[in-house]
Amino acid sequence: MPRYAFYDWSPFAQPSAYEVGERARRAKERLGEEGREMAPVEPVAGRLITTTFWGKAWCRNLLQYSDYENRMPRGRSYVRHGSVIHLEIEAGKIRALVSGRELYEVEIGIRPLPKKRWEAIRGECAGEIESLVELLEGKPPRRVMEIVTRPGDGLFPAPKEIELGCSCPDWAEMCKHVAAVLYGVGVRLDTDPEQLFRLRSVDPTDLVSTLAEPPPADEDALAGEDLSAMFGIDLEDDDAPTARVGRKAATRTRVVRKKATRKKVTRKAATRKRVVRKAATRKKVVRKAATRKKIVRKAATRKKVVRKAATRKKIVRQAATRNKVVRKAATRKKIIRKAATRKKIVRKTATRKKVTRKKVAGKKVARKKIVRKKVARRVWAVPRETVRKKVVRRKVSRKKTTRKKAARKKATGKKVVRRVPRKKAPRKKAVRRPAV
Repeated sequence: MPRYAFYDWSPFAQPSAYEVGERARRAKERLGEEGREMAPVEPVAGRLITTTFWGKAWCRNLLQYSDYENRMPRGRSYVRHGSVIHLEIEAGKIRALVSGRELYEVEIGIRPLPKKRWEAIRGECAGEIESLVELLEGKPPRRVMEIVTRPGDGLFPAPKEIELGCSCPDWAEMCKHVAAVLYGVGVRLDTDPEQLFRLRSVDPTDLVSTLAEPPPADEDALAGEDLSAMFGIDLEDDDAPTARVGRKAATRTRVVRKKATRKKVTRKAATRKRVVRKAATRKKVVRKAATRKKIVRKAATRKKVVRKAATRKKIVRQAATRNKVVRKAATRKKIIRKAATRKKIVRKTATRKKVTRKKVAGKKVARKKIVRKKVARRVWAVPRETVRKKVVRRKVSRKKTTRKKAARKKATGKKVVRRVPRKKAPRKKAVRRPAV
């Protein structure tokens, strides 16, 4: 099959059921206008696609193979909405037209049934089918159903006997158009099951003709009787070899019948073994499924336990974080309180210092006033001449200092700054702070 280009066709866009039905209807109308004779598969109404024995057996045979089990369901919607607009079944070949995004041609080749297998089916079905009508109506005996639908040895084809082909760009061998055609064959077998025998290149009357053959006569009984007395005819002695030949033929038929019965018994035993094996495998599968379910349940319980532990850890962490936050808030409150107490202590000490300074300043002022009064008293007590001499001396000393400064300026060219000794700051008294 040709590969697709992404810009031409995309496998991800799935059309709706209404779109599928509308495309099929338009394709039918277009081909009818062109004058082509079509044999469409009518849309399926209801839950089941096939209803009779032959249609169900055809679909069941394809679905029991793992190669087709995952691919076949893709074509159900196409068959339900009548997308198979033409289906033609011939000997060893199926031709069909399926409407999708375009009109695709599907061709399926099926190998003819091997002669040995057909002869074996005829031999096993001998004496079981009463009429051809009963066979085609899908009402054969249960044993005939088991023989015909036997996988690998029955009438229905195996995957290795089927060759699939479609003109769509899908890379898969079993595309949805091929699956729709295979389902369409099952729908067609509901109405015309004789097409299955035509497809496998066999004649359904062969299964019924085996009944029409009369059963072989008991030649030993005839040989043992007196034929001359029976029919009233005088027989010669030369007829003795013919009686011997009849006896030999009878013994051969007995041997053949015994062999056929042995074969039937071995086949029944083989089928029983197969049934037992299938039952054992089913039990194993059921046990494995049960063990898997147990493992899944244990894993789910473990996950639940882990989740609960995780939630518990989260709760513990959240509680721890809350405790930390509360502790931090408490420590912050303590720090704020300590800072507030310190500020209060600092303010109290500042107010005390101010009070002491005011007291000291008041005392100094009082002392100065006292000193001034004393000086004033002394000055008035000293004669005026001595006071004048002191004033003159001060003026002379000042003039001398100004002259010295002027001389230094001339000598150095710099301004002479008078250095004034700094007053020493009074010592601070240590204040005891109250314990917090």
